Amino acid sequence: MNEPFIGSNQEDTVRQDILTFNGQNGLFPDQSLTVEFIRPITDQEVIDSTVVIEGDVDFKNWPNITAQDNKLTIPPQQNWLQGVDYRFLVWNPGSRKRQLIDPDIWDPVNYGGIEIEVASSDSTNQFKLPLFDDKNTFSVDTTFTNFISIDNIPSIKYTLVIFQDSNRNGIWDYGSVDPFIKPEPYYIQRNVNIQRGFTSEVKIDFR
Repeated sequence: MNEPFIGSNQEDTVRQDILTFNGQNGLFPDQSLTVEFIRPITDQEVIDSTVVIEGDVDFKNWPNITAQDNKLTIPPQQNWLQGVDYRFLVWNPGSRKRQLIDPDIWDPVNYGGIEIEVASSDSTNQFKLPLFDDKNTFSVDTTFTNFISIDNIPSIKYTLVIFQDSNRNGIWDYGSVDPFIKPEPYYIQRNVNIQRGFTSEVKIDFR
């Protein structure tokens, strides 16, 4: 018995809903809030009914809110004001209600830093450094030899990865058994806490 073919004209029953947003760990003063929906945004009400609360003031017509594909973008007016709390009431077509998004706005005076020193048998060895938070809100991807200082980064928790890039291809090589090639030295530290106004220190020994 042949089953009837169900083509693309079948009604999409997936409910439009807010999926995620980019400010879960915080936003830079000049960074837009981007809200991602499950489906492309076709309802103008998503823009028209979104409210930005700046301190104690509600803005029902915040300028330059845009929707492209499934992303709603709410930009600052040049910068989010320092010392002012921002809340965003974003219209959710699925629930027919506004959903509160309450991100931290990072203040540069509260940034911290990290210094990393690597001891190795060869002072010319090059090391690869990815540093990122759990939401990929902020990340650093760079190379260095022996010592690096990274200043003015948001005071949140990060994952730090360091590996010796012996062949300088930018990726960690795990080696092989036959022929035997040892893996490149590798270090990972989770929950590296960057504190406001302080510089964290990490020392690694690859000798």
